[in-house]
Amino acid sequence: MTDLLAPAVTPSSGGELTGLRLTLPQFNYAGFCRVCIRQDCADPGCAVQWPRYRWELCPDCGGTCFSTVTGVYCAECIDGLVEVR
Repeated sequence: MTDLLAPAVTPSSGGELTGLRLTLPQFNYAGFCRVCIRQDCADPGCAVQWPRYRWELCPDCGGTCFSTVTGVYCAECIDGLVEVR
């Protein structure tokens, strides 16, 4: 997951580097789209919608995927990140 910390470049800023943004790939390791939950999705709507999702480190596990509360694998996040709503 090399794009976990990707530079955030906004079109409105003329493509200037604005800082780091937490991201996840649109597809999970099994090839399922995280928007529509279909394998090998080619829907252009999903490709447009996915970059709009915003993420932050999971407050329960701190990004480790191991819950400090329950002592087992964290069920609150996806790969150590939670969606900002």
